[in-house]
Amino acid sequence: MSLLPKVLAEDSVDAVHDLRVWSRRLQQVVSTLSANPLPSETRTMVRALQRAREHLGDGATVTC
Repeated sequence: MSLLPKVLAEDSVDAVHDLRVWSRRLQQVVSTLSANPLPSETRTMVRALQRAREHLGDGATVTC
C-alpha cells in the first residue's frame, strides 16, 4: 500500500515497476490459495489486478 501514493504523486518508473511486481505476486498468491477451478470472486480479483497493471504499464498482461 505504500507504493500507491508514490505512483500517484511522482512520475517514478521504479515505483510503477515495484507496484506491478507486487500485484503479480499478489495475483499468484490469490490463485495458489484458491480452489481449482477458480471461484468467480477469485477470477474477478485476478482480472482487477491485471487491469490495474495494464493501466500502470505498457498494456502487457500476465496470465496465471
